[in-house]
Amino acid sequence: AGRGGRRILLLLVGRSSSSGGGGGGSGGVVGGGGLVWAVASSGAVAARMGALLWLWFAAALGFYGISLYVGHFGGGLYLNALLSACVEFPGKVLAYVLTSIPWLGTRVPVTAFYLVSGLGCCLIAFAPPAAGMALAMAAKMNLTAAFAALYHYSHDFFPTPQRNVGLGLCSQAARVGGLVAPQVIVLVPGLRAMHAYGGTALVAAFFMGCVLPGHTATHDS
Repeated sequence: AGRGGRRILLLLVGRSSSSGGGGGGSGGVVGGGGLVWAVASSGAVAARMGALLWLWFAAALGFYGISLYVGHFGGGLYLNALLSACVEFPGKVLAYVLTSIPWLGTRVPVTAFYLVSGLGCCLIAFAPPAAGMALAMAAKMNLTAAFAALYHYSHDFFPTPQRNVGLGLCSQAARVGGLVAPQVIVLVPGLRAMHAYGGTALVAAFFMGCVLPGHTATHDS
């Protein structure tokens, strides 16, 4: 147990627990060594790490926020909840199809997912109830696609020795987004809650398009 704890500490803070490179840990955006060391020693790595955490936060915030807000649109609550659940499947299919195109990579689809979802949430205030529901479902479908694509993107973002810690931090950022989502509905009156979800998604689109690097899409392990 002591050796295992020391190894985890080295992966998180130190440069590496094995300098011989036996873990296949090359590659990734943050470079070799411990994750905290890489973030602390480079402003560019810190900016990219912060941007990636924001992407996970924004995806969860909008995904759960829209799911909880469906009762505020026109139509029946149960029908809206059913539609909200049904749009998740095409969103995952869309993510798989677009991120599988080699020349398209991952950056363009994920940026588009956040951009469409952000615009959809922001335009709801100017649409009639039926169109507002359609915009909300389009936004949730694209956030579902972004959520699915983020797992593939983040897998390539971190080198092998840092991947468990890095994906764990990303997952925690998403959990924070899920916790904040219902509080936004309580604290922000009316459709401004949707504007909050849309704004975070638009910022995520900017980060994905301008701060984070792109990858060539592969679905190989």
